[in-house]
Amino acid sequence: FYYAGHGIEHKRRVYLVPADAIMDDEDDLVSCVPLDEVMQMFVKELDTPVLKKLGVAGAITFIVVLDSCRVSLAISPSVDVDLEPEKPASAPHKYTIIFSCSRTMPASDGQRGGHSPFAKAVLDADHGFFAEGLALNAAISKVSSTLKSMTKDQRMLIHGTADAIPEDFCIQPKAVLGSPHVLEVGMASEGGARGCNELTVFLKDNGFLPDVAARISESMQVSVKHFLGLK
Repeated sequence: FYYAGHGIEHKRRVYLVPADAIMDDEDDLVSCVPLDEVMQMFVKELDTPVLKKLGVAGAITFIVVLDSCRVSLAISPSVDVDLEPEKPASAPHKYTIIFSCSRTMPASDGQRGGHSPFAKAVLDADHGFFAEGLALNAAISKVSSTLKSMTKDQRMLIHGTADAIPEDFCIQPKAVLGSPHVLEVGMASEGGARGCNELTVFLKDNGFLPDVAARISESMQVSVKHFLGLK
């Protein structure tokens, strides 16, 4: 889950703020989306159904990336500045939240019409989250260092369950070199397609609209083919 936009933190709760919201007082928070409600949605719609079917070994790792400010409401005194947000009352079994800035601090927008410094670091082809063959944990560390060098005061912060992201996990694995044996490719491709079809059924059984479930499964199948070096 990636969010880039306005954000505030009030009484240790993080809120995602609509672009046209006017935040004059505490009552205006009703127009915002609390981060813990987003996490509760993940639990209800994804985490709990998967845990019931696959157990803890098959638990989803939820990665939430927030490129937004964490400043307080103007009416709120700056208290507990060293405290991080409370753990959501209902949180997934495994999750990591990546904040683009520390508590009470703004997040730089960068130059008008361009990416923010955080987004530039995330998208860096060699050291960002999508760098080919780079483990995500290593990428997170590199993005944090890059962000520090690009800004004066902005510091990335990680919050969540310990060891949620496997050490060897990368978003874009290196492409397989060479041409695998035709029979092995055929079997793997068939297995990948079968798995994607089963994923479609699973998603529809758990409340996803059929077209949404199909698009997710098709994307998974494309990833399988890319990993195998297929066109």
